[in-house]
Amino acid sequence: MRILITYFTQSNNTKEIAESIFEEITAQNHEVDIERIENVKPESLNEYALVFIGSACHHADVAEPVKALLKGISPSPPFKIAGFVTHATKTEEGGKRNKELYDRWAGKCVKTFTQVSDEKNIEFLGYFHCKGIPIPPIADFIHQEIVTEEEEWEEYKDEIKNHPDEKDHLQAKEFANIMLLKFGKLVS
Repeated sequence: MRILITYFTQSNNTKEIAESIFEEITAQNHEVDIERIENVKPESLNEYALVFIGSACHHADVAEPVKALLKGISPSPPFKIAGFVTHATKTEEGGKRNKELYDRWAGKCVKTFTQVSDEKNIEFLGYFHCKGIPIPPIADFIHQEIVTEEEEWEEYKDEIKNHPDEKDHLQAKEFANIMLLKFGKLVS
């Protein structure tokens, strides 16, 4: 089975998660390629049985290069997809405020994967997301528009600066295993 991991990144957060997925899949002796999304054409995805597509979160959604790749996929392709995203907001776990921030600033990502999968009849196996440290202009935006209260901002900066962390990488590897298991059940 040929597997592709493709990703868009600006800060290397998504690249790190892609590499963790790659490590886990290669450790299981699967044939796997890893490529930046800029180097992948929609028609080349047909060479794979399973495609992991990763993105940084932009404007609460996947980045434009990822949207362009998804848009270019022909209907009913022979491959299945799994999505992953890094974002600079809270995760939905941990209370109402965290869920509110996640939904507002990263919630469209999974919806985009689901919508494209439905529209194009692509088997969508699952979705993973984790926090990643923002590049300086994004951090400034977050401080000005999202986490504006100074005490919360200081807590946020301390929390986000270490992501993706070891737990995020382990969860990405677990996600890879779950996607492989789902894939195996669907094709057996």
